[in-house]
Amino acid sequence: MTDPVELEPLHAPPAAVRWHTAARTAAPPVLAASMVAAVAYGTAPQLPRTGTVGACVVIGLWGFAIACLARRLGSFVLLGPLVASAAGIGVLAAGVGASAAGVNGVSDVLKALGALGAGLGLAQTLQRPWWTMPTVLCVTVADVWSVFAQSGVTRTVVEEAPSLLPLATLQLPLPGASYGQGLALGVVDVLFIGLFMGVAWGWGFARWRAELGIGAGLALVTAASIWHDGRPVPALPGIGVAWLLACAPELIRDARRR
Repeated sequence: MTDPVELEPLHAPPAAVRWHTAARTAAPPVLAASMVAAVAYGTAPQLPRTGTVGACVVIGLWGFAIACLARRLGSFVLLGPLVASAAGIGVLAAGVGASAAGVNGVSDVLKALGALGAGLGLAQTLQRPWWTMPTVLCVTVADVWSVFAQSGVTRTVVEEAPSLLPLATLQLPLPGASYGQGLALGVVDVLFIGLFMGVAWGWGFARWRAELGIGAGLALVTAASIWHDGRPVPALPGIGVAWLLACAPELIRDARRR
């Protein structure tokens, strides 16, 4: 019986190669994501409306697609945490500006790409994969407080400044639903999807399992939202725990190494 393979980070090539690799690998998935989003936003209202199970499946597929996009953009982390995060925040700001201008669809793509880029950059601040375990615990507590506590940020915005919600969320289309009637996923949630997938890409583990975990987590979040009569529910607990379970073998092995 052979010993399990130890996780080792992927080594960064020279700066010029990093920029070339990031640009070359980012272009196809960005174009593909833009085309898929355009088709989805345009055709979703004309499709038959789905039931509860159908909605969970569709949103789960959106989560899987977002996670796949994050892994395809993984070479972005080679630019370094500051550069990658700054570039992501810049694209995210452009998306917020497009949302404020009413350019629906385009704004959601930009916000998704920007949040993923920022998360991929932040992934480099985690020196070991197992650090994602306490990270998930912390963001779970923070997200639950934000949504349900009387002074929580999300609850305050929903109750006192609902006009700000479109700026801080992106819409995941559902069949038979007009724009704005699908699942509103927070850009912070997408940022952490980028962070989790950045860790999986950077350490080269859990291909497909990590993506399936993100999709399953979003499906559970959708079910919870429907059960909660469409009111806001924290997304990061479901996303984070599902991702941890999907990547558990590698994370546990890495934790034992310390």
